[in-house]
Amino acid sequence: MGKTTEKSGNDTRGRTSRLRFPSWGSWGSQGWGSQPNTDAAADNQWNWPGRVIRPGTDIHTLIMEMILDGAHASIGPKRERTTAQTIADRLATIDAGREPWIATRVASDMLLTAMNSLYEHGWQPLDTIHVVKRAHANAVTDLAIVTVLHHAAMHDAENRAPLSWVEQLHNIAEIKPDLATATRAAATHNPANKPFLLALDKPAPLQTDWKAVLALLGQWHDLPVWPKICPTPSQWPEKRTDAAPRTQSSAPVDARVLNRVRGLLAKAEATTFTNEAEAFTAKAQELMTRYAIDAALLNSGNAFADVHSARIHIDSPYSKAKVHLLHEISLANRVRVVWDADYAIATAVGTPVELRQVEMLYTSTLVQATHAMTAVGEINDDPTTRTASFRRAFLFAYAVRVGQRLQEVGEHTTAREAQRNRRDGKKLLPILAAQNEAVNAAFERLFPQTEKQTAAPMDARGWIAGKVAADQAVLSPVGAGIEAR
Repeated sequence: MGKTTEKSGNDTRGRTSRLRFPSWGSWGSQGWGSQPNTDAAADNQWNWPGRVIRPGTDIHTLIMEMILDGAHASIGPKRERTTAQTIADRLATIDAGREPWIATRVASDMLLTAMNSLYEHGWQPLDTIHVVKRAHANAVTDLAIVTVLHHAAMHDAENRAPLSWVEQLHNIAEIKPDLATATRAAATHNPANKPFLLALDKPAPLQTDWKAVLALLGQWHDLPVWPKICPTPSQWPEKRTDAAPRTQSSAPVDARVLNRVRGLLAKAEATTFTNEAEAFTAKAQELMTRYAIDAALLNSGNAFADVHSARIHIDSPYSKAKVHLLHEISLANRVRVVWDADYAIATAVGTPVELRQVEMLYTSTLVQATHAMTAVGEINDDPTTRTASFRRAFLFAYAVRVGQRLQEVGEHTTAREAQRNRRDGKKLLPILAAQNEAVNAAFERLFPQTEKQTAAPMDARGWIAGKVAADQAVLSPVGAGIEAR
């Protein structure tokens, strides 16, 4: 039993084309100088495993190369982790909590340079945090958050970046509010001119977590080139000209509509009655479908349909089953999705209204599916209902069936709206067809090569239980207490 979903091919994602940072020399001209010091370079304290120091190598270049060697070793085989730890210890010895913190200054600049490179090669703030959280402990994640937020402060992202970028920065700040506050304060007030890796610490002696620095640089350095779906920092204006720098056809989704949808989905998540939960979800689907149709009619006079892209991060466990839920919801809302299994990140392509609809429905139905799956395990004495294979199959089946039922609601709503518009002399279906063509064209441009990903054989009992749980729902736009249009 199983379903298929689009997955990006190697050529599309640039998996064979790794990011490469600038040459060592470009890192030495960031304002703090690069003076040769052959005496220090010749001293034994600068030696580290696997390296022979070139005569005349200045300290800054030596430290850069040492950090890069440690970064590569930190994500290599287990035997290379010892090398990474040795290099981390040597770097700590170089600084030893003393000014001018030369090694930490070099590392701080390299992290910000890495940030620039990632952004210019298609990555966005939440993407960089997501891949780190999946692979590393809290110390590395905290360092990634600090680096992203410090980079944003240095580039005045709050006033220059696209609003979707700013929203991501706000979401990152919410992960560690205290850390975000300290980072912003250090970026705007640093009279001692400490490197940003130390500006957050108040007590002396100041020490850098070198193991985390090397792990983070190693992780980021290994990331591939991705399609650009948003203007990068080098393309930002000096200041946004208005609150929402979008074309007329991509005006923000009406906040009143979003609030009503969020309210319906919150009720769906809160109720313990499956039928009621699905009725609220269906009403949210109907409401957003009508709004998307209204937006399509409003923008039908524009020469080009407005198509955007958004990335959605899939958390473990059961990431493949969860991305199938996203895929099914997208099908019901005329959105194309491609899935990158290596980094558990999906890219959705569609109109702004429908992208927002997919994101909200995915978040809410995932909560509902998890509640239903957990309930099966709690009320059933059979321990197999709590196994990974059972739950994976449950989520796959739930995703397929709920997707089908959401599609039924969407098709019913679209047919009704088409009939209503015919009475008003408007032809809805050709407009939606043109919109679909624009979405497909944008998708093919971003991802010219994709492959179908087929689910492996699954636990039959889990599949049946998931389908039954979805079938028990009454997915129709009715229900007591639901607000009508």
